[in-house]
Amino acid sequence: MPWPKPPLERSIFNVDPLDEFSVTIADWIWSHVQGLQNIEIEAKIGTLIDTSTNHRLRLPVLCETIVDMPGVRFESDMSAKQHAHFNAKLNEVVERTSSQSYKGDKVRYRRSMEADAFYHIPGSKERIRVTKNEETMKITNAIVKKRIANMEVYSPRSLFDFRISINTEEPVEPPDAEPAYIRNKNRVSYAHQCFQVDLTQVQTPENPYRQMHELEVEMLDVGSFLSLGEEARRQGESQKWTPFEDRVLILLNNVRMLIRNACPP
Repeated sequence: MPWPKPPLERSIFNVDPLDEFSVTIADWIWSHVQGLQNIEIEAKIGTLIDTSTNHRLRLPVLCETIVDMPGVRFESDMSAKQHAHFNAKLNEVVERTSSQSYKGDKVRYRRSMEADAFYHIPGSKERIRVTKNEETMKITNAIVKKRIANMEVYSPRSLFDFRISINTEEPVEPPDAEPAYIRNKNRVSYAHQCFQVDLTQVQTPENPYRQMHELEVEMLDVGSFLSLGEEARRQGESQKWTPFEDRVLILLNNVRMLIRNACPP
């Protein structure tokens, strides 16, 4: 059936209401990043677990819901089959967007093999993480990662839930010492506009036969995102949709499209 002409007005006020879900997350992010530097904002796909049953959380809701309650933990692992399925789906997107006839922004693909060495910091629960390229053995990164805040989102209509995380990654000098432990990462990254999807297989020498399979969406150029937030806040309280909330919505849309394209384990 065709759309009505002229199209129906969006409401009796002739405007759409702000997307409360996106605005809630945008406000939450803004409240936690004040005064911070070297900020990382990412969304991990996984499962919310009810600690009383050790099974996936079940709530009396029918759609996507922000969860703030005790007795829940988040697990970011998935099956090897699901991981391979996401890999194939994202490769299809790379192929489709690389066509000369494609007019939108292309998805850029990159594979990396890395080793993370972790070092304890005396008197602190944080650790130094030194990352090396496994092919060249050159150090590519040395940071202290600090967790700032997490927000869990329950998605009962999908096979996965997700967690939005705010962290800081403070650059440091690599220590001249033996690491506490090492993990190996086989990662495929898909960059598109302001976001990057990372598919990662993680393995530790202590348990070489157990692989973790992770999927996350990271926000790129957080500095420009925070500038959008500054501009939005200068406008004061309003019902105007801004590029700041819109970028949060696009982050959510990337996660939603991924989990809706998931396969069973």
